[in-house]
Amino acid sequence: MPRDWQSLFGDSSGTAEFRRKFHRPTNVESHETVILVFTGIRGRLAVWLNRDSLVEFHRIGDSVEFDVTSQLKEYNELRAEITFDPQAERDVSGGLYGVVALDIRWDEG
Repeated sequence: MPRDWQSLFGDSSGTAEFRRKFHRPTNVESHETVILVFTGIRGRLAVWLNRDSLVEFHRIGDSVEFDVTSQLKEYNELRAEITFDPQAERDVSGGLYGVVALDIRWDEG
């Protein structure tokens, strides 16, 4: 990631899977939250963290965020599946083409 669908698969439709293993961020304090951020999504996205389903939806465009603070373990695996049909959506690039990141934020609550 990031990569647009057509540069990887041309006009073929299907599902691509991305995996990333990572450690729990260190020094996260009790007043902070860990947010998983996906940017640049075109297609049907399904996301799992440590084999637990986080979300599944169809999206075109910007970004989506999830608070994963309570779900993080010492060692984690993120899995994302993006399904895209370039024949059905000819006027847009598809895929998971933006940044995927963990963002640590000050908890306002």
